[in-house]
Amino acid sequence: MKRVWLKKIYLITHLYNIDDKLRTCKLESFLKENFDVEIYMPYRDSKEENIDKNIWKQEIFYQDIKALNEADIILGYVDGPDFDEGIGFEIGYARTIGKTVIILNSDFIKYRINGKISNKIDPLIDFLGIKFFQIKYSLDFENFCKSLEEKYSQLLNLVDLDCKGNILNLKKLKEKNDYFIETGNEKFFYYMFYNSNISQRLYTFDAKEDLNNLLTSKKVYIYSNGMQMHFGSAIIVGICYALKIPFFIINDRLIYIKGKELMKANLMIDVACEGYIDVRDFINEFK
Repeated sequence: MKRVWLKKIYLITHLYNIDDKLRTCKLESFLKENFDVEIYMPYRDSKEENIDKNIWKQEIFYQDIKALNEADIILGYVDGPDFDEGIGFEIGYARTIGKTVIILNSDFIKYRINGKISNKIDPLIDFLGIKFFQIKYSLDFENFCKSLEEKYSQLLNLVDLDCKGNILNLKKLKEKNDYFIETGNEKFFYYMFYNSNISQRLYTFDAKEDLNNLLTSKKVYIYSNGMQMHFGSAIIVGICYALKIPFFIINDRLIYIKGKELMKANLMIDVACEGYIDVRDFINEFK
């Protein structure tokens, strides 16, 4: 018998390969078999094949924002050496507006942050009250799904009782800083702007000061390079968008993401940001 558990779930997932999608579909099947839930899966339910290519990014973006606003719980798993920047945006936005976020991780990867070893890539995960759980790592897909189901079954018992708890509701504070620079894990950029109002949490293991500086700044600059923006930086993007804090991406990428057009970042970040600033122009202006 299904449990009477009338909740709307936003199911977060990577999009990069068939294995990610299969795992998420398996999770959806488990949830529907055991709970009376409505599930929104972004890459599937946005129905992008029916959207005019001229408004493709914006339409998907606002569909996903609407689904996040309506969801009771944001739920899913993250794996890999650097978590997905689109997921980072989604959970940063969701926690800011007071949603419960649960993410699972099956990696054996550990991160060294200011001499401390953690399975969490950024101190913001704990500071924002995101429920983060490790599940058993397995190369066998069926065993992975079994472990996933067992853990979710335990978690959903907890969430059913606690889904209204742990609400964040961040607020923009009175401005005292002209800007805040979020560098993620880019050490070179961090030391170049060391005396500026710059993110410190990956060196202090304390996210409180970063968040306070972010909330009291007129605008935010967020560094992005490589394939993925740092996960913590993507969370900050979501916070900025939810609080209507203007933010710009300091772009150092040589790689573009192709959907129906070339993008410099994940679709959610590409639409939400005020614009891109070439890293060389930024350095010349601020130094």
